Amino acid sequence: MARNNHPPEYWYDPMSRKPMPIVPYKYTVEMICDNLAAGIIYNGKRWRNDTQLKYWNKRKDEMPLNEKNKAMITEVLTQVSINGIDKTINKKNLKKQYNKYCKKQD
Repeated sequence: MARNNHPPEYWYDPMSRKPMPIVPYKYTVEMICDNLAAGIIYNGKRWRNDTQLKYWNKRKDEMPLNEKNKAMITEVLTQVSINGIDKTINKKNLKKQYNKYCKKQD
Protein backbone atom coordinates (compact mmCIF):
# COMPACT_ATOMS: atom_id res chain seq x y z
CA MET A 1 0.00 0.00 0.00
CA ALA A 2 1.39 3.40 -1.00
CA ARG A 3 1.52 6.11 1.64
CA ASN A 4 1.55 9.86 1.19
CA ASN A 5 4.56 11.66 2.62
CA HIS A 6 2.66 14.62 4.04
CA PRO A 7 0.83 13.13 7.05
CA PRO A 8 2.87 13.57 10.25
CA GLU A 9 2.60 9.84 10.99
CA TYR A 10 4.62 9.03 7.85
CA TRP A 11 7.72 10.54 9.49
CA TYR A 12 7.20 8.95 12.90
CA ASP A 13 8.92 5.71 13.85
CA PRO A 14 8.00 4.74 17.41
CA MET A 15 10.80 2.14 17.44
CA SER A 16 13.54 4.60 16.52
CA ARG A 17 15.94 5.95 19.10
CA LYS A 18 16.81 8.84 16.80
CA PRO A 19 15.20 12.23 17.33
CA MET A 20 12.14 13.06 15.28
CA PRO A 21 13.36 14.15 11.82
CA ILE A 22 12.66 17.58 10.40
CA VAL A 23 10.09 17.05 7.66
CA PRO A 24 11.33 18.42 4.31
CA TYR A 25 9.90 21.70 3.00
CA LYS A 26 7.72 20.12 0.31
CA TYR A 27 5.91 17.83 2.73
CA THR A 28 5.56 20.45 5.46
CA VAL A 29 3.81 22.71 2.95
CA GLU A 30 1.60 19.79 1.88
CA MET A 31 0.68 19.22 5.55
CA ILE A 32 -0.34 22.86 5.92
CA CYS A 33 -2.35 22.91 2.70
CA ASP A 34 -4.02 19.58 3.51
CA ASN A 35 -4.94 20.88 6.96
CA LEU A 36 -6.45 24.08 5.54
CA ALA A 37 -8.33 22.25 2.78
CA ALA A 38 -9.78 19.69 5.19
CA GLY A 39 -10.87 22.44 7.58
CA ILE A 40 -12.59 24.37 4.82
CA ILE A 41 -14.37 21.25 3.54
CA TYR A 42 -15.45 19.94 6.95
CA ASN A 43 -16.53 23.32 8.33
CA GLY A 44 -18.12 24.73 5.19
CA LYS A 45 -19.65 28.16 5.77
CA ARG A 46 -18.62 28.04 9.43
CA TRP A 47 -14.90 28.14 8.47
CA ARG A 48 -13.07 31.33 9.48
CA ASN A 49 -9.45 32.40 9.11
CA ASP A 50 -8.71 31.29 12.69
CA THR A 51 -10.47 27.90 12.47
CA GLN A 52 -7.36 25.87 11.65
CA LEU A 53 -5.19 27.64 14.21
CA LYS A 54 -7.71 26.81 16.95
CA TYR A 55 -7.87 23.20 15.77
CA TRP A 56 -4.06 22.95 15.51
CA ASN A 57 -3.52 24.40 18.98
CA LYS A 58 -5.76 21.71 20.47
CA ARG A 59 -3.91 18.87 18.70
CA LYS A 60 -0.30 19.92 18.13
CA ASP A 61 1.06 18.49 21.38
CA GLU A 62 -0.14 15.01 20.31
CA MET A 63 1.29 15.29 16.80
CA PRO A 64 4.30 13.10 16.05
CA LEU A 65 6.34 15.93 14.53
CA ASN A 66 9.66 17.61 15.10
CA GLU A 67 9.23 20.72 17.28
CA LYS A 68 10.75 22.87 14.52
CA ASN A 69 8.05 21.75 12.08
CA LYS A 70 5.40 22.38 14.72
CA ALA A 71 6.72 25.91 15.26
CA MET A 72 6.61 26.65 11.55
CA ILE A 73 3.08 25.28 11.15
CA THR A 74 1.93 27.29 14.18
CA GLU A 75 3.42 30.45 12.67
CA VAL A 76 1.81 29.89 9.27
CA LEU A 77 -1.62 29.13 10.76
CA THR A 78 -1.28 32.22 12.97
CA GLN A 79 -0.56 34.27 9.86
CA VAL A 80 -3.60 32.76 8.13
CA SER A 81 -5.74 33.71 11.14
CA ILE A 82 -4.56 37.32 10.85
CA ASN A 83 -4.02 37.84 7.12
CA GLY A 84 -6.05 35.10 5.43
CA ILE A 85 -5.00 32.31 3.12
CA ASP A 86 -4.32 34.37 -0.01
CA LYS A 87 -1.76 36.63 1.70
CA THR A 88 -0.10 33.81 3.66
CA ILE A 89 0.05 30.72 1.47
CA ASN A 90 2.59 31.59 -1.18
CA LYS A 91 5.99 30.18 -2.00
CA LYS A 92 7.96 33.22 -0.80
CA ASN A 93 6.34 33.30 2.65
CA LEU A 94 6.30 29.54 3.16
CA LYS A 95 9.96 29.24 2.19
CA LYS A 96 10.82 32.13 4.53
CA GLN A 97 9.02 30.47 7.44
CA TYR A 98 10.56 27.08 6.73
CA ASN A 99 14.04 28.58 6.65
CA LYS A 100 13.35 30.50 9.86
CA TYR A 101 12.08 27.52 11.84
CA CYS A 102 13.34 24.33 10.22
CA LYS A 103 16.77 24.91 8.72
CA LYS A 104 19.60 23.51 10.77
CA GLN A 105 21.46 26.14 12.73
CA ASP A 106 25.21 25.52 12.51
